[in-house]
Amino acid sequence: PKLSLGDNALQFFKNQSDIFGMQNPNAELRPLKAEIDELGMQHISYQQVYQGLDVFGANIKAHFNQEGNLTAVNGTYVPGINVNISPTISETQAMERAMQSVGSASDATP
Repeated sequence: PKLSLGDNALQFFKNQSDIFGMQNPNAELRPLKAEIDELGMQHISYQQVYQGLDVFGANIKAHFNQEGNLTAVNGTYVPGINVNISPTISETQAMERAMQSVGSASDATP
């Protein structure tokens, strides 16, 4: 059976994982949106995630022609992330530090 466009894109990422530095595209890419442009071409946007957290600025898009063939992929993917995602300070401490950094002259409130 023919793959859906999303499955087609994920298969491409699996087949080309060495180029992107991906270990597991199914776990590392979260679909954001699918859209069809005025020419009938379809585009699927993905957010890169690391251990369930969004990777800031790391979005990648798969582009399909009117026949549903993958024609291009572009965007930003950050390979080789290896960080501890456990917080080292509490939410309250983070808020206090943020408020200190903006100074007392600011209208910012927690």
